[in-house]
Amino acid sequence: MIEPMLTSYKQRIGSVEQTLNPESKQLMLELLEQIEQLSGENERLRKSILKQVPKATMSSKLKDALYE
Repeated sequence: MIEPMLTSYKQRIGSVEQTLNPESKQLMLELLEQIEQLSGENERLRKSILKQVPKATMSSKLKDALYE
């Protein structure tokens, strides 16, 4: 779901990394790593919530929010 965006970010960082100072490059890499970690955590939380909520009683608003 977020993998194409992460790949795009990695490519964009790779294309400009020669023009970056070391601090900026490090910051971008740390932010990208944090995005990857939060994305994994978000996916695990969604699965956990979906297991706890019976599908028959899930409201459409909740379902839409989970899939965003």
